[in-house]
This record gives sequence, C-alpha cells and structure tokens, in this order.
Amino acid sequence: AAAMLRGMEALLVKIVGWLTGAASAQAITSEALTADAQALGVPIPMLWKCTAATVAATASVRPGWVFLGNEPEYSGQSNTTSHDFKLGVDAWTAKFGYQSLLPGIHVTDGGLDWFNKLLVQEHCPFREVWHVHIYEHSGAAWRATWNKLLKFANGFGSGIKIVVSECA
Repeated sequence: AAAMLRGMEALLVKIVGWLTGAASAQAITSEALTADAQALGVPIPMLWKCTAATVAATASVRPGWVFLGNEPEYSGQSNTTSHDFKLGVDAWTAKFGYQSLLPGIHVTDGGLDWFNKLLVQEHCPFREVWHVHIYEHSGAAWRATWNKLLKFANGFGSGIKIVVSECA
C-alpha cells in the first residue's frame, strides 16, 4: 500500500507540475500517464456511497486502500449526509479494518463545508490521506482551488496527503 501511495503521489506531482506550468506539456503524455498508472498495480476500488447499509451489503474487498464516497455533498452523486457517511466509515473500519481514503468531495465551498462537518461535527476518525475531485477550466483556477484545499487541510494538521482522483 505504501509503494502504491508513493506511486500515486509521483503521478500527481507530474500532473500538478504540468497544470501549474512547472513541467512542459511534452513531458506529460497520455502514454506516460497510462504507464505510470499501470505501474501502480491493481486499481483502487471505490465504495460510491459510504453508509452503514452499503458497507453491510459489501461482502468482501481485497486488503488495502479504498476510495470512500463519490461527491457525497451532491444530490446528483452519492448524496450522503456527513452523519451517514461517518456511520459508514465506522462500519467499514469495524468490518474490514483497512486503511481508506476520505471522501471524494468536489473541492468547492460546499464540498469543503460538508467535509468540515464530517471531520469536526461528526468527529470522523482522522485519515492521513484524502481523495478529492478538482474541476477547473484553466491552470490559474486549478491552482487557486488547489491552494484553497491546502489551506483547508492545514487546518487539520500537517502531513496530510491528498490524492486528486478526478480532475479536469
């Protein structure tokens, strides 16, 4: 799991470097990104809606990392309250005991508010790795959103690793 996380982190550094202009577009090709992703090994599965009920219905998973939740703050996505999500995290940990990645919010004010409720009001167990979604239409907007996310994360301590599992 640690090697996979380091590989994902290296891949993200390449993507962020390209988006921020620190690397040339020629250095990042779809073939290179595909090769990097394949080198990570087995894909990381996602529990799209993280609730106690969906965890109970999950028969088994392979040990390791799992993305928990897909934009739970949106009614058009997994539409999960922070309270129900917290109960899902508790059920997941009790049933499988695996490390997980918290949750796939869309990095917007609404997504960060939802995540803050999960971590502060619901006292969701802290995880050292988060997975998020960033959708922006320019490098400058992407950087601004990334910086907003880093500022938010720093409010919960240092050393949090962030995986951008969806981006544009």
